[in-house]
Amino acid sequence: EIVTQLIAGGSEEGAIPVSQAIMRRAGYRSIGGDLISALGIDINIITKTGSQGEIGVNLNIKKKISRFLSVEYQQSTLKDPRETFYGGGIRLPGKVSFFGRVFSDDTSEVKLRFIRKFDF
Repeated sequence: EIVTQLIAGGSEEGAIPVSQAIMRRAGYRSIGGDLISALGIDINIITKTGSQGEIGVNLNIKKKISRFLSVEYQQSTLKDPRETFYGGGIRLPGKVSFFGRVFSDDTSEVKLRFIRKFDF
């Protein structure tokens, strides 16, 4: 069980990037890598363990449209409806950003992030 948790992951990405190694070995990057990098698309395949112990795979696709705007889509094999979503974000000057997601159960979230460094 411990080895499975390390390989497949816990509530976050697995400790050992098995999916990336498999995709690299299968020629994942060499097939469409040039096209993907030319389009500025970021594709990640992540193994995750769900809340009920099931092991799933998440396919996450991100596209930075401009310096301030990005979109994202994630498809998951897990039963959790919050693992499959689409959304986007707006980054404003001054380290302020808004982003939102619509999940597969038609719920949504919008978040505001403000980053400020304090020097004590």
